[in-house]
Formats: sequence, C-alpha cells, structure tokens
Amino acid sequence: MSADNWAICPQCKKNHENLKEKHQEAIKNQYGKIPIDEWLKLKNTQISELPQTLREDYHIGFYEGEFEIQYSATCDVCKFHFEFNFPKDNQ
Repeated sequence: MSADNWAICPQCKKNHENLKEKHQEAIKNQYGKIPIDEWLKLKNTQISELPQTLREDYHIGFYEGEFEIQYSATCDVCKFHFEFNFPKDNQ
C-alpha cells in the first residue's frame, strides 16, 4: 500500500454515541432519586472524545498497465475491518 491515514472508526463511533445516549438517559432517570451532589457529579461527568483508531491504507494507480484501486481499513480497538479492490480479480 502506498499511503496510510488515521480516522474515526464507524463502529466505535456508533458504540460511542450509544454510550453517550445511555449516559444522558441515566442523568434523566436519576433526577430527584439520588442526592443532588451525586446527581450533579453524574451530570458533570464527561464522556471522552473519540480517538482516531481506524487505519486506512490505500493505493490508486496503474500496475502492469491496468488501473487498480486497493483500500483497506482496520480499527485498533474493535477490530472493524473493510476492504475494497478494483478490479475485483485483484483480491
């Protein structure tokens, strides 16, 4: 592969968004049910930003007179993986 890039993994992003939704739901559900200092602590708890864990490798160009595209992406955290090859017989 001729290049690499780091990006946010789509699977990790989905999991992160679900975690944030659950956190917001917990804040809402605990209101008035726990002491105010505990609730404020829960409300002020920050969900960390999502790091770039998806490594993208790609090659676009001519090889032995044929145009080809090779792309792959793999997440270091959740092991999400995606590949694309053109033409398909390069696989």
